[in-house]
Formats: sequence, structure tokens, C-alpha cells
Amino acid sequence: MELKLVASNNTNLLPKTEAPTPVIDIARGVSHDLCNVLCWMNGYLQELREYCGPEGLPLIKEIVQASSEIEQLTKQLSQVGRPQLDDPKKSINMGELLLQQAEFVGNLYPDITINLNIDTVSTVVGNEDKMKRVMQNLLLNACDAIQQNGTIELGAKKIDGSTVHCWISDDGYGMSKTIQDRAFDRYFTTKGNKGTGIGLANVKQIVEEHDGNVALTSVVDKGTTFDLYLPFKNANVCRTA
Repeated sequence: MELKLVASNNTNLLPKTEAPTPVIDIARGVSHDLCNVLCWMNGYLQELREYCGPEGLPLIKEIVQASSEIEQLTKQLSQVGRPQLDDPKKSINMGELLLQQAEFVGNLYPDITINLNIDTVSTVVGNEDKMKRVMQNLLLNACDAIQQNGTIELGAKKIDGSTVHCWISDDGYGMSKTIQDRAFDRYFTTKGNKGTGIGLANVKQIVEEHDGNVALTSVVDKGTTFDLYLPFKNANVCRTA
């Protein structure tokens, strides 16, 4: 039997490994290094529990929670350039989520008064980690807009039987019409070198991924309100879906 080796120009027959682009390579490298730092940090936190009195344990719990959220972000960085899996969806009580974030911000900014207007029946379905980032972005922006003492109102209500309305309102310096028109533009910032211009763009993107929408109203020297409208989902339905 005579065997003939036939050359082919069809490179699709061969396994193909693409070198990551510089941006992808940087993202994965940062993810790897952050994971190593988190590993050490979590180890020290566990050891710190043994030396910390009862009054310090709640603070350690908050740090552990923040570490867990950073870990989720590093996992997302490690997947840059790879096929994306569907986001894990679960029942999210937006009122409870706002309460958690209010406690966190209250520890960071003790001079800011936080008023709560929470409806316990304010459930949506989606990615909880992403919705946390939405609220964190909006809350920290509200804190930045307040000069020393001020007030922030957080709300979550079910309206018209099919929608959950969440809002974050501050009595800070507000925005001009020109700034409002560009607030959700990616990379637009009024914070100079301290800002990235990514936060509000990500807020809009995540809310729309959850089939919702976000609105902004603001008056200079009076304050700003962000209103989020998300589809309501009964918690019992969520668990059986």
C-alpha cells in the first residue's frame, strides 16, 4: 500500500491557539496577582479573629464580604477574552441589598445621614454581584457629591404590580444640564484624575441587562436622584422557577 502525504493550506484542520492581546494579557495577569494578594489577606483575617474582641468581629465580617466581592471581580477579569457564560440569576430583595450597602457606607461616612424608605416586597431576578456594584457606585457617587454633612435617601418600592422602583437621592452639589446629558457616557468624568468615567456607564449597562432602565434628575446646589426601574418577580416564583 502506498501512502501519500498531501499538503493542505487549510489551517482550520490544525488546533489553533491564539496569543492573548496585550489588554487581555494584562487583565489576566492582574487577576492572577490579585488572587494571590486576597489569599494572603484572607489568611491574616482568619488569624485576626483570634485576637479581636467581640466589638471588632462585625468589622472583620464586613472586610471578609468585601474580599469575597473582589474575588468575584478577579474571576471576571480572568475570563476576559474567553467565551462568556450566562450570568447566574437568583432572587434579589432590593430592599435588603440597599440596607446592606447603607450599613457599609454608614461606617465609611459617619457624618452623612442615611434615610431609608424600604419595601420588603421589592424582589427582582438577576445577578446579585452586579446589582451590588450598581448600588455601590451610586452610593459612593452620592457621598462624593456631599460636602461633609449631608443626607442620602435610599428607597425600594414595588409599584404598579410589575415594577420595582429603587432610588438613591442626595442633597449634594448637583449637576448642570450639560453634565447630566453626558453622565452615562463611558469615560466621561468631572472628577479629574480621581475619576475613571466608568462607574455610571456600568450602572446603565447592568440595569439594562436586567431589563430595566435608569433615570437621572439633578438640580445644581440642591442634589441628585437616580431612579432605577426593574421588573418585579415574586420571591416564591423565583424559588420554583
